[in-house]
Parts: sequence; structure tokens; C-alpha cells
Amino acid sequence: MNCAAVAKWIDALLDGELDPKNAAEVEEHLAGCASCKQRYEARRAVSSNMRRLELGYAAPEALRARIAAALEAEAAQQTEGAVARRVTRGPARWFMLAGWPVALAASALLATVMLQQRSQEADQVVAAHVRSLLANHLSDVVSSSHHTVKPWFAGRIDFSPPVPDLTSLGFELVGGRLDYVDHQQVAAIVYRKHGHIINVLASLPGRDTPNLPHTTRVQGYSVRSWRQAGLNLVAVSDIDPSELANLEQGFEAPPVPAAEPSEPTH
Repeated sequence: MNCAAVAKWIDALLDGELDPKNAAEVEEHLAGCASCKQRYEARRAVSSNMRRLELGYAAPEALRARIAAALEAEAAQQTEGAVARRVTRGPARWFMLAGWPVALAASALLATVMLQQRSQEADQVVAAHVRSLLANHLSDVVSSSHHTVKPWFAGRIDFSPPVPDLTSLGFELVGGRLDYVDHQQVAAIVYRKHGHIINVLASLPGRDTPNLPHTTRVQGYSVRSWRQAGLNLVAVSDIDPSELANLEQGFEAPPVPAAEPSEPTH
């Protein structure tokens, strides 16, 4: 197993998702490759630190109490039997029997699940950002030219991410890399402004980050998501949230880059 294959399976090994055969091959490679072993240890440290954080979303006690009260109300209503005598059969009977308390409880549960899902997706995006900084794996291709970074993704991922030149807005292109969010491959375009690193993660719709709010903050990091040209884009950084708004505007309406100086003629 080569380094490229091992890099793909490190996260799965850490999560205990590899079958015994592949796990043994990855571990054998790590034992003899210092570079891959260093990457493995860095990701294991990030994973360990993330597990120590309280990232789960616990339903408020007030919500639990409301749901319990709604279920009690439903039981009391069913015992009366008044509604049952007016309803014959079919789905309408269930809804009439349940009444508005159960509908309210179901709505509250759905809202809780959606909030928890959003929280988990935002945590995964921030984890990818932090991992790129701690594991010294910010860029697979290092260049300040979008003419170099954008073609690099060709053949490495099944879509072409936008890589606008935002130098006139103060965003310096650093490079790009392939990364994973929730075990799905994404394209990461890296910018820098005022010393702050900004990761812009691009992915196909339906694979990850579909439920993120337009803007949020997680563990002190600003997260901003939007849809563009059929792709999901998520920017994450410790920079001021207003700068991510400027970044989004730059992606949606890229400024015209300054013309490169022509070669002198002799």
C-alpha cells in the first residue's frame, strides 16, 4: 500500500471503520513510513482533542417537559373517545385522535433533530479547518496563482471548484488541497488575509453540509455557507465574520484581475 492510499484510509483507521485486512496493511505501512506516521499521529491528536469537546446537542429540559405533557394529553384525549366516534378510518383518524398537542410535539422534535444535524455538520467543517492547521497539511498545491491551483484539481475530484483571484479584495490565494468532511471528499481552496487562514470547502450538493445555516459561529470560528454554480461552498476561519461576507461576494462576482505584464520585446 502506497502513501496516497494510506492517506485516504487514515481517518477510517482512526474511526475503526476499516476491515481487518486493510487495517493491517495500513498499520504495516505506517510502521515503515515516517511521513505517513507523522500525519497519522497528527490526525489522531486532532481526533482526541475533538472527542474531549462537548459537541453534542442536548435537548432542553423545557422541551422534554412539553413533549411529556403532550403525550399525556394525547392519552387523556383517547380515553374520552369523543373524537373516535366521529372518525371512521384511515390516516385522518390518527391525526384527529392525536390532536394539536402531538403535532406540536412532533414539530418540536423535528426542529431539535435539524438543529442537532446542523450543529454536527458545522463541527465537522471546523474540525477540517483545525486539522489542516495542526497537521501541517494546509495545501497539496502551493501557489498564489488561480491559473495553477484550479487546474490542479482536474482529475483529482469529480467537479471543478471555483478559484477566483481575490487579491484586489485583500484575500491572498495560498493554494488548494483535497480534504474530507464526514468521510466525503471535498476541494479546499485556501486564502489568507491579515494573517488569518481561510478554508473554502467546495462539494457537490447532497453529499455533505446541505443543512448549514448561511452564517454561524462554532468554537470561536466563523462559518459561512452558500450555493454557487451547483456546488456547496463553506468558508471557515477565525477572521471577522464580515470578511467572510466579503469573500462570498468575491466568489459570486469575482473582480477582474489586473493584466499581467507582457514580456519585453527585443
